[in-house]
Amino acid sequence: MTLSPEESDSLKSDFVGKGIQVRTLNLSRLAGLFFSAKALKKIIADEKPDIIHTQGVRSDSLAVKVSSTTPCIATVRNFPQLDLPMTYGSFKGKLLELAQLKALREMSAVCGVSKAVTQNLIQYYGLKNVTCVLNGVDTERYNPVSSAVKKEFRERLDLPVSDYQFVSTGHLSGRKNPARLIKAFKEAFGESEEVSLVLVGGGELESECKLLAKDLNIHFTGRVTNVSDYLAASDCFVSASLAEGMPNAALEAMASGLPVILSDIPPHKEIFELNSNVGYQFRLNELDELALKLKNMTSNNRNSYTAALSNIIDSELSADVMASRYMSLYQSTLKA
Repeated sequence: MTLSPEESDSLKSDFVGKGIQVRTLNLSRLAGLFFSAKALKKIIADEKPDIIHTQGVRSDSLAVKVSSTTPCIATVRNFPQLDLPMTYGSFKGKLLELAQLKALREMSAVCGVSKAVTQNLIQYYGLKNVTCVLNGVDTERYNPVSSAVKKEFRERLDLPVSDYQFVSTGHLSGRKNPARLIKAFKEAFGESEEVSLVLVGGGELESECKLLAKDLNIHFTGRVTNVSDYLAASDCFVSASLAEGMPNAALEAMASGLPVILSDIPPHKEIFELNSNVGYQFRLNELDELALKLKNMTSNNRNSYTAALSNIIDSELSADVMASRYMSLYQSTLKA
């Protein structure tokens, strides 16, 4: 069930195509304040669910408000005290953080999408009902392609002609830190046409980033719905992000056979703890170090990372593994 009208890049059709019933309240955030509780109560009465599983502040708060007997489980994908203020501003972000914390304390179980997120919920907020279910990636949608197919994707997407292509996907926001990546790329390669960088996504920093990237071999896609195509066209994924939960963008890239260069925030470190041979880490505030890792990666054979990438996805970070762990949680919650 979704609370608001679906956007153009919604995955609703994917769910419907798999025979899953999708209901939506079709309420704006403002209208939801007044009408969502009553509408959700009606859906619960109609569907009689065994478990209500929520994601996000609005859903978490609404579920515990209207459900008195049905167990509620929440998935938390970030560090609320960091992510919410960066996304909504300090005042509104703090209000949302407090609202979410109140809801999480009333849940039957709370899932962190990484060990780092889980530990934050326990240590920073003192929550007791917390477990870890690692994010998983859809390996049917994201998978490796040959060098020949990679070249075809670059031509089809009209990407810069280069010998080596880096890609970074996600919102161009302060949290994702794209400016630092652009500066490191400039330091590493200058105006060389042999190496390119593709920034996939839009956001409030897009204009600023384009100014920083002037005269560099950097391509901006804006917001797109075919992220998998840009990953298939690329050689390496890079993220200079300041904060993540367990980053879907990095998981999608690894499932696509791309080695990764990631900032050393805790969720990124966790990926390298699972398998250290999937790429490079760099210290978050060390621009020179990021530039060096970018240069080093271009001299490596991408195929040398294939076994490690396949292993980490298949054993720990696939959607199938994630689903089985959620099923175990559902069963234990119902027994309790």
